Amino acid sequence: MSVMDSLNNINLKEPIDSDGLLLSVHKFGGSSLADSQKLARIVNIIKTQTQSNDYIVVSANGNITDLLVEINQGNLIAIEKIVNFFTLLVQSVLRSPDILLDEFLGDIEKIKTSCLSEEEILSYGEVWSAKLLTALLLESDIAAIFIDAREIFRSDAIEKPSYFDKNYFNEGIRQHTYGRFNERAIVTGYIAKNQSGQTVTLGRNGSDYSATLLASFLNAQSVTLWTDVCGIFTADPRIIPNAQPIKQLTFDEAEALASIGTNVLHQKTISPLKANKIPLFVKSSLEPEKSGTVVSFLSEFDKPKSIAIRHNLSEVEIDLEGVSLSTIEQAFHRLFESHVNLFLLQKTQKQARYIIAESQLPLLESILQNFALKMLIVRQKCSVISIVGQGVTNCSKKIDRLSLLISSRKTTPETETASVIASNQLIINVVLLSDKWQTILAKIYDVFFETTNRILHSHDISQELVNRSKHETIELTTEAVN
Repeated sequence: MSVMDSLNNINLKEPIDSDGLLLSVHKFGGSSLADSQKLARIVNIIKTQTQSNDYIVVSANGNITDLLVEINQGNLIAIEKIVNFFTLLVQSVLRSPDILLDEFLGDIEKIKTSCLSEEEILSYGEVWSAKLLTALLLESDIAAIFIDAREIFRSDAIEKPSYFDKNYFNEGIRQHTYGRFNERAIVTGYIAKNQSGQTVTLGRNGSDYSATLLASFLNAQSVTLWTDVCGIFTADPRIIPNAQPIKQLTFDEAEALASIGTNVLHQKTISPLKANKIPLFVKSSLEPEKSGTVVSFLSEFDKPKSIAIRHNLSEVEIDLEGVSLSTIEQAFHRLFESHVNLFLLQKTQKQARYIIAESQLPLLESILQNFALKMLIVRQKCSVISIVGQGVTNCSKKIDRLSLLISSRKTTPETETASVIASNQLIINVVLLSDKWQTILAKIYDVFFETTNRILHSHDISQELVNRSKHETIELTTEAVN
């Protein structure tokens, strides 16, 4: 049976909005919004690739978030940099920039003179970006409205979609869209508010999470993340020149890629999509005609999909023996709220091993101490190579070759390589203390990706995914794609 035959067996059930219209969610990252040429390109994508009732989620323009972080840390020179950058950007794209610039300079004055929390300061980046895009669309004769995400997203625990106040969301959407038709909604990414009305942020790359939360609550037909690259790759092409774009990932594979801390996806991006089986497309704003990567409920035959490396890490062990489940959940909730990113290596009933950025170690220790949890630092200054793919741990011949590669290296205290660690059926990790990581990464890539695997082409299935029911699951075996 072919892929298309399998899709034809699904009962048609289209997601609709409250007015009976199909809708999708699109998200644009900061690098795609960084200058006048890129913004002009985004306007064209919105005009040609979106529908009149779609939702558009945006990150802050360029590196504004980094500059806002500097301001929060006391670097007032960053204020001048933001004023110069954003003023020039607005003047270069809008025919009538005065109203937006007046609002922007008013916000800058608040940052200078008011006692604002870190989250409030950081929230301005997305607000300015969304207002600019809204104004630019209106000047381009594309009807659009601005929505501050704090008026639709409210939660005291942001790590799970179910913790968000759905009634608050519905009321916020109703107030913004009631009686308004054929207007694209431009929504701030990255931010929400808690039950007390205080601004909270969703973590680095949190606008991805904003987009998929929005899609889940709207029961959208799809989400598209627009980036500067043509989808997700088998490796970072800057390191592995022969890395190839991945045509298709399952939800679990994409979630695994996000969980290991790469910059491809926010940790929580996939979870809002899984329950409703909403497909995710990762495409390039530079080459919008290319199909990119599709993440969906469709499943291929097992094979490695991607390899990633992270540096400047520590391996830590947390003692779980005798600790209640409630305490563990509270501690990890606090870690998530504090944007401490822990990535699981191994776990038993008595202990769990994680990797974490060196820079986050002090905050991790402080939070764990508040919950009387003991932590041991196993290694520092290490790198981790992760191989991700459905059933990757079942690739016995490749794992044997990997083990042989690791064990055959001459090791010293400075270049020691850890044994292979299988985190689960989706991830294999190799912890390195070696400064020869680039050579090791290239060799491991050859082990797992030396043979060109057949990959389902997303242009064959992407349209069907958004036209067919998301409430059935298809398992595609090797035989099914022959």
